[in-house]
Amino acid sequence: MLVLLAVFASCSTDLPINASWKDITLVYFILNQNDSVHYAKINKVFLGDENAYIMAKIPDSSNYKNINVQLIPFTLNGDTTWDTPVQMLPTYEVPKDTVRLSGEPAIFSSDSNLLYKTTAVLKADKLYKLLINIPAKHKTVSSTTDLINGLDVSKPSTVPEQKIGFYDGTNFTDYKTQWKAVGNASLYGVSLRFHYTEKYSNGTSTDKFIDWVRPNIEYVDPEGLDNIVAVFPGDEFYSYINSMIQDGNDPGIKRICNSVDFIFVVAGDALSTYIDVNGPSNSVVQEHPNFTNINDGIGIFSSRYNKTIAGKQLTDLSLDELSKGTYTKHLRFEDHNGHINP
Repeated sequence: MLVLLAVFASCSTDLPINASWKDITLVYFILNQNDSVHYAKINKVFLGDENAYIMAKIPDSSNYKNINVQLIPFTLNGDTTWDTPVQMLPTYEVPKDTVRLSGEPAIFSSDSNLLYKTTAVLKADKLYKLLINIPAKHKTVSSTTDLINGLDVSKPSTVPEQKIGFYDGTNFTDYKTQWKAVGNASLYGVSLRFHYTEKYSNGTSTDKFIDWVRPNIEYVDPEGLDNIVAVFPGDEFYSYINSMIQDGNDPGIKRICNSVDFIFVVAGDALSTYIDVNGPSNSVVQEHPNFTNINDGIGIFSSRYNKTIAGKQLTDLSLDELSKGTYTKHLRFEDHNGHINP
């Protein structure tokens, strides 16, 4: 008994819960040649004995010091031809949200949102290598991506005379957008932006808009057909406007439909996979697999592309339904003749 007591007394009750610290670089960088400024988010994981929520508020916990970030264009055509590297500089010009979407305070430090920036003009026919040199850790992090070389939209047309219809005078009609699949992309999104003006009884007015985002489309092409179609149902169009516009306190208000825009977004293959892997699980297995295309780090370096067909007009019958139809007649929109539903 004395021997056993001596053994138990000598045993430590401390349980180490932290693994050995390892430098892990986090990278989030999406290129779009339509953007005039490009930002890369580069951080490191942190580990310590302090409360994680307290450590997250300290910028040095997740920000690197004195790292070199370059974006290098190159051409792969037999032999690789490297262009002049683009130096990305640190900046704090983009403020970080202090409140999460849930309304709770943000976890990470918001007073020093470190990003790396370049205003270089990107070329769709080039590939790009991201090179991050971290001298203090004797480490180089890298990744490569191509860009999305445009999007061929066949509907809606850019011809001004071709209007958008959601009602034919008797029934609601679906409007179908259509475009060609892009070779290095498999995820597409399209939204409709509804522009309107509110005129108030005091003589003032305000221009406003509503975005109607349709579900993302994951494109699989087993038969070699490269047309993609996204549908905007007519009844849902009016129902959505009704749900997004409040009557307000001005009984003399008038509203005018100005135009609609169609906004297309395309995600590169790596970004498509990243979104798919990290999306909600459809099974009882809730654990997500890991996906990264960062060498000696984790995260994502990919591309996206956006295109807008702007300024499309609604047909006269669609405007009349907006003014007098079941869903929206109380919103006091003008019909195609400029009249308000009494």
